[in-house]
Amino acid sequence: MSLDEVWQNDEGNKPISRLQTIEDSLVTNQFQYVHQNEVKELLAGSINELPEKEKLVIVLYYYENLTLREIGEILDVSESRVCQIHTKVITRLRSHLMRKAGEITLEA
Repeated sequence: MSLDEVWQNDEGNKPISRLQTIEDSLVTNQFQYVHQNEVKELLAGSINELPEKEKLVIVLYYYENLTLREIGEILDVSESRVCQIHTKVITRLRSHLMRKAGEITLEA
């Protein structure tokens, strides 16, 4: 089987070689890398805009890997209150990222 072999489809489109049908994984990986970095930048910016207590919950939970109970002890609040704050922050961040993604799509 040759990569230079030309394929003619039944729909009357221009013939293409097998080589043209192979996905360029380098391009795909670069796109994913750029996309992931953009999302990380948006997320970091959104986290920086949070009130201090909410930002602290996120940092302690995701970066320091503390439990909700441990975070509650640090903040002198109950574990359930930390859970409420965490849920509120995640919902707000998700909404903010979706809004930003919509703005980016409209600009493109």
